[in-house]
Amino acid sequence: MNRILTRAARAAVKEKLKSMSETQGIEIHEVNPAHTSRECSGCGFVSNHNRKGPHFVCGFCNKRLNADTNGSRTISLRRSQGLQYPYASRQTVLQRLDPRFEARWGLKPGDAEKLRLAKERRPVTVGLTSLWSIRGLETKLH
Repeated sequence: MNRILTRAARAAVKEKLKSMSETQGIEIHEVNPAHTSRECSGCGFVSNHNRKGPHFVCGFCNKRLNADTNGSRTISLRRSQGLQYPYASRQTVLQRLDPRFEARWGLKPGDAEKLRLAKERRPVTVGLTSLWSIRGLETKLH
């Protein structure tokens, strides 16, 4: 019964948005919500450990903010960067986000997955450069 009510509410919201876009000239873009609560709006790192209840703390860049604020910023960024993937599966979205994160930070393919799986996080400061040493994987933060 809950599923039926949820779907009916979504359909009603979609219909209302559609009518508003036609009458008011508002543009509407569908963005896949997969991983938006776990993706950092600052650096793009996706991890289960980033979200702790209502708080968001990135395991890569240490950005801290309200989880809902981070999620809304992530959705906005995906829309503006053309990363909507409205009908892609959760796994497909993650497979598309990881290479973007790795390219942005100069990591090798597969390093984002290693970072996600790492349990031991030890920040190491070398001069003015901050490094994260994670199970033998060292990445430079710019």
